[in-house]
Amino acid sequence: MGGKSNSNFVKFVVSTDRAGAGGGTSSSSFVVAAHAREPLVALVVPQAPAQVTVLTEEAARVDTFSATGARVAGAAPAPAADATSRVKGRTKRTTKREEPEEATLGVDSDICAMQWHPLQRLLVAACVDGKLVVWLEADHSTEAALFHKQEITFLQWNQDGTRLATYDAGGTLALWNHERGTALSLLSHHTFLQGTLLAGIFRNNPRWSGKTPFVGCFGRSPAGDESLFTSQLMQEEPTTGANASSGASFSECGIIQGKIKALYYNSTKDGVIAVNDINQLFHFGAPANSGPTAGKLDQSFQVKLTPGTTSEKDVMTSYMGEALVAACIEDESVLRVWDLASAHNFILSMIDPVKGISLNEVITFVAFSEARQSLAATKTGKILIWKCINVFDKSQASWEMLEPIDVGAPIQQLIWGSENLLMAVLGDSIELYVDTSMEWAIATDSQLSLFQTAPDELRLEYFPTKKMGKFKSDVRIKQAKLFGHHLSIYDGQQVVLHRLDPDSDRSLQAEEVAAVSTHSPLVAVHDDRTLIMTEEGKVQLCNFKGVAKQSLHFSFTDGEPIIMDVCGNFLAVATTTNTLRLFDMERREVKKHGTTRTFDVQEFGKIISIRINRDGSHVSVLAATSNPEAPVRAFVYVVESNTTAVFNIDSATRFVVNHFWDPLYPKLLAYETTPTKRVVDNTSLSKGPDAAADDNSVNKVTLLFIVNEAEVGPGGGVMLHSDTVVSPKGATCLLGLRVPYLFFGVKNAEKQKKLHRNLGRGSDEETPEDDEEEEDNDEESSERSEPPASIVGVILRDFTGMENVESTIRDAILEFSYNLALGNMDAAYKAVKVVKNSNVWANMAQMMVKTHRVDMLGALAVCLGNMGNLRAAAALRRAAEDNVEPEARLAAVAVHLGMIDDAIDLYTQCGRNDMVNVLYQACGQWEKALNMTETLDRIHLKSTHYAYAKHLESLLDFAGAIQHYEKAETHRLEVPRMLFDAGKLMELDTYIQTSNDKKLFLWKAQYVESKGEPDEAMTYYEKAEDQLSLVRLYCAKENFAKARKIVDETGDPAACYHLARQYELSEEDKLKDALKLYIKAGCYNHAIRLAIEQEMEADVLHIALQATPEAMLLAAGYLEERQLFDKAVLLYQKGGNLAKAINLCFQAKLYEPLAMIAESVDSKADPSLAIKCAQFFFEKEQYAKAVQLYAAADHIFEALRICKDYKVSLTEEMGEKMSPPATEKPEVRQKVLRAIAHCYDKQRAYNLSCRKYTQAGDHKKAIEVLIKSDDTEKIVFFASVSQKPMVYIITANYLQKLEWRDKPDIIKNIILFYKKAQAWESLARFYQSCAQAEIDEFRRYDKAKGALAEAKACIMKMASAPERATLVKQVEQQVTLVDQYLQAHQLLQLEDPQQREQGARICNSILQMPQQQVEEAVRLGDVYSLAIFYYYQNGDAANAFELLEQMRKRKVPVDVYIEQEIVNEIYHAVHKEAHRGHHGDGEGEGEEQEEQQEQEGGDQIEERLQEGEEQRQQREEGGEEIAEDVREDQE
Repeated sequence: MGGKSNSNFVKFVVSTDRAGAGGGTSSSSFVVAAHAREPLVALVVPQAPAQVTVLTEEAARVDTFSATGARVAGAAPAPAADATSRVKGRTKRTTKREEPEEATLGVDSDICAMQWHPLQRLLVAACVDGKLVVWLEADHSTEAALFHKQEITFLQWNQDGTRLATYDAGGTLALWNHERGTALSLLSHHTFLQGTLLAGIFRNNPRWSGKTPFVGCFGRSPAGDESLFTSQLMQEEPTTGANASSGASFSECGIIQGKIKALYYNSTKDGVIAVNDINQLFHFGAPANSGPTAGKLDQSFQVKLTPGTTSEKDVMTSYMGEALVAACIEDESVLRVWDLASAHNFILSMIDPVKGISLNEVITFVAFSEARQSLAATKTGKILIWKCINVFDKSQASWEMLEPIDVGAPIQQLIWGSENLLMAVLGDSIELYVDTSMEWAIATDSQLSLFQTAPDELRLEYFPTKKMGKFKSDVRIKQAKLFGHHLSIYDGQQVVLHRLDPDSDRSLQAEEVAAVSTHSPLVAVHDDRTLIMTEEGKVQLCNFKGVAKQSLHFSFTDGEPIIMDVCGNFLAVATTTNTLRLFDMERREVKKHGTTRTFDVQEFGKIISIRINRDGSHVSVLAATSNPEAPVRAFVYVVESNTTAVFNIDSATRFVVNHFWDPLYPKLLAYETTPTKRVVDNTSLSKGPDAAADDNSVNKVTLLFIVNEAEVGPGGGVMLHSDTVVSPKGATCLLGLRVPYLFFGVKNAEKQKKLHRNLGRGSDEETPEDDEEEEDNDEESSERSEPPASIVGVILRDFTGMENVESTIRDAILEFSYNLALGNMDAAYKAVKVVKNSNVWANMAQMMVKTHRVDMLGALAVCLGNMGNLRAAAALRRAAEDNVEPEARLAAVAVHLGMIDDAIDLYTQCGRNDMVNVLYQACGQWEKALNMTETLDRIHLKSTHYAYAKHLESLLDFAGAIQHYEKAETHRLEVPRMLFDAGKLMELDTYIQTSNDKKLFLWKAQYVESKGEPDEAMTYYEKAEDQLSLVRLYCAKENFAKARKIVDETGDPAACYHLARQYELSEEDKLKDALKLYIKAGCYNHAIRLAIEQEMEADVLHIALQATPEAMLLAAGYLEERQLFDKAVLLYQKGGNLAKAINLCFQAKLYEPLAMIAESVDSKADPSLAIKCAQFFFEKEQYAKAVQLYAAADHIFEALRICKDYKVSLTEEMGEKMSPPATEKPEVRQKVLRAIAHCYDKQRAYNLSCRKYTQAGDHKKAIEVLIKSDDTEKIVFFASVSQKPMVYIITANYLQKLEWRDKPDIIKNIILFYKKAQAWESLARFYQSCAQAEIDEFRRYDKAKGALAEAKACIMKMASAPERATLVKQVEQQVTLVDQYLQAHQLLQLEDPQQREQGARICNSILQMPQQQVEEAVRLGDVYSLAIFYYYQNGDAANAFELLEQMRKRKVPVDVYIEQEIVNEIYHAVHKEAHRGHHGDGEGEGEEQEEQQEQEGGDQIEERLQEGEEQRQQREEGGEEIAEDVREDQE
């Protein structure tokens, strides 16, 4: 960079001699402090270490105070030699107000530390003897706070200035309390015996309700070993008291290796950022459920700031907010920014080719100013400044490098002050740099607007008359605002109020009406009489003379007023504690309005902007959040219900940055939204850096209607979307809303001019009145130069063309739009019903068309009716009746309103390119019509060319018409017609000759022939290849040879026919040639006629076979007359008259042709004919063919009889053909289907039979037939899909006949089918069978008991009471016996003799019952075996023998239940001889019966196997189709 320095910064050198006039010992360095909000600087110079010097831009005098309050006179230092500098190309004349002014404060000992209060003009200075001195700028008074006994080494305020932390060399940490208007009071203290405080911060998380605990970092090295140095994070815990004697309690919350150099608080994540001396950065985050005094912090991030081998180098850091840390490494020329949220980093470039900046020097210091959102880094002799141009996105692309400041000497320290103050500490001096660059003031209110053209100059404009004026201020303008017709100027020291007179004859004039001293820029004007200002802890209302009328006080809990807004008679104030207070100023005494509401920061965010509407019912609030994607949350506070309402803006794509109410209409709110960083990045990546921004990547203004509580019920506050306006190109921000305009600020003059031209608001050329007011050359150049900022107004779409309507009409349109958004059409129409001006209705209709309001077609019809435009109304009604697109309906109205361009846009929008084509043609825009049809409407391309050719023909542009006739492919007809009608025969002849088109030659030939020139006509006929015309002319000349030659060569059918007719009429010897030519021409009727006339029977059949059916029948009749029956039958058949052919076969006894004809008879043939053929085949014993023909004749029963009597197999295909369609009468259809099914049953085709029975609706018969197939799988499947109770029962009964006992699937299906059929008795009996099976086969009495319980449950579901009682009694008896048996069995298993005896008694009691009753429940042998075995074990052989004899008498087989060895021992014990067989009497007879039954069962099985073998083939034929037939039948 070629020595260029930033001219925006004016330098003031502070003389250390003047600053140290109070004397004192010299120190090695300066002690400095700069106020973060106010332009105040405090410093202690080495020459006067016990004196504090306060420099301020605002003070008009210099005061010096000693410790005892004695006043010492002093003078302001002269400005430095280079105080005059270049500012924006002009010489900056240093005025008295731009020189630094001093106030000194003497104290008892040397100053070692100083810090300004974060909000107030209050300075705290710490002394080496432990004294704290508080200096107040308001009255230049001092107060001393005594506690420390040693030098104070640390001094730190919390964020809102309510707490102060101090630390001395003795290790004592003191926490002080400070409330507005009170002195410092000691809150708590703690002495740390180990470790030294290295750094400290206050945690300011808003969810802690104002409590800000102190976190300190204490370092220590065990045994003095620096390599083992550790830093301990200690956090303050709650104290039990608030008096001075109470001690503070601290707990450890983190350990860091090394010595901490910097400690920062990350409010976004409520975390602590620490940087140690080995260049490591740590981030500690608080747990989600932690409170203000929670324990250890969780380390969430750690990074090494020095890459590679640079760990030993020193690193300077500065916290930039939002988890961003700037770092510069010693002896390097790189400034790196770490993003702790994403763990990424980026480098700020020192090269800007546009500004001519190219630096590569070592950076040694870095500092960040939160107020200016700019970053400054120092290097040897220069100060580099980067400014963040987008506070919502601090990525690398958002940082812009400014011109550096050339200091010319090494910089030891760099401190940012307030917005425009930068302090550089050099080796032996201090330099203050005041930034004179500014954000140009630009504002609008009511019908006035202002924009700043210079630091002390404003340009004013009055919209209604376009009157402009210039305002020149005596001071540098820091803030300019408009309040109605009042202009307020703030210069940092006072507010000067001017009244504007827009009705003056000359340019706008400003008259000063008030000048009030204040340090706050928060001012407002109400009712042209009251000036509203904020002071410490209150809002002051005074008149224009500065006399206070009323004060609105804010308590400590309320906080300090920081944001203020006035609209109508209502005032809204937001404070530092996120509290919103509202006031009603309608009466003389201001009163509270609504409820004071404090918004939780965690839920809503920190309030950054408020707007109150005109009637005080709603307050729009913007709040800053910790979400980097959507840093601003917007909501509306509903005053009456004390609730909030939110309009759902997609936080993933956009967020609100500005908001305005309409000053006259309290329901209308405007939100300005900007895209999030993600959307901007995606747009730039997808479109490239040079692509134009689309609607998603630019700012938009969303207009909303706030619905009243009375209209939507309790709560109110519903926001309805009304409209969205894209910010004009070049616009920087939204400045205001006043129907019918949205006002935008534009900084670039060239873009502003373009915007004015586009919006029809003129240019920025000065008016003659303004030129007359130019007083000197500077003013003339300023007046003629383009302003750096301007204001443009964009008309709301609902007011397009109606920006100058009366207020009553404007209000009516607003109410109309409001009710329309609310969906209340009746109220909407009522709102505009009072409007009688037809021009207004016309403008409204045009507005609806221009803004494409297809949702307002009903309102458009009302507008047209009030306009009296009947044609447009009729067009709208016809379009609605034709049910065309809504856009097309609107376009039809646009055409009648003369808005052709809008109609074209609407037709294009709905894809009606055909209508766009019609409009272009009607407007004579033929090129546009052709271009559009070429690309979008090619179906109408030829018709468009034809219409254009007609248009050109009407203009006598024949050449152009010919061109487009050719493109329309109508030139063969239209061009000869056009040229002939125009009498241009020569041009026509030339066109025909050059075109070489056969159709044009034909036209020429016909034209010449009509003139009686056949020879010339023949020439053109030859060119046109019209063979018929040539043959016709040759025949006319009787030159048949030439004509025949042409016919033979070309084979033209028309020519052949013409020549054949000539042969037939002229020469008898040419009849055969005529016949051949008829055939060649395809004229078979004529050929047959000629052959019949000439009795050429041989040729008749040959010709007829090639002819049409009608000709065949004609020839067949002729051959029948000639007794040529075989040929006649053939032609009758080919001609489609089968009945005639068959009758002729019977008549002539032609059986062989008859058989061939009968095969072609189908259901479409005549039934009588089919029956006749069927009888023929039946007589010939061809029964299968007879069945087919009877079926085709719909004689189904006769066909089935033949199948049954003559054993003709009925195939599936034949059965389907016989089946009546679903449209047949149900009774007829069922009868036929049952007959077909019966036939299938007889043929043992059970699957097909089941299908037909199912189609007939007879499911019972269907399942019975299917059961014959013994295909269990298909039977079960059919039952499952049939869903018929009777089918379920039959299927379950069938399954019980199978071997089901060891097959769980069959048992499951039996139970399922009985349950579905609700056949509870059958199911109960099946359960009894299951119980008996368990007893007989497996002796599992416990499972048998469960089965009997299920049986009882089923019986209880039966409907018949008497039968149910009988069955229940039977089952209960069975259950009782089973229980007794199980009890006896269990007792006999025990060792207790009494219990075993009890079991024996139970067995004996059972045995005493009738045998039949016992055997219904248990096996008698099982009971005997238990009793006998009991007596056998007890040695009671007599009772055992007696029981054995009873078994024998009751015919119970002994060897089945008792081992033979035990039987022998019992008989031996009673001295009896054991029987050979122990089955009892009748044993042989029983065996013979069993053998006989077994033999009979085997025979039955064999017989069934044989039947199954015979049916196997039929079972394989398609059983899978049963389910499909069932479903079809159910449908």
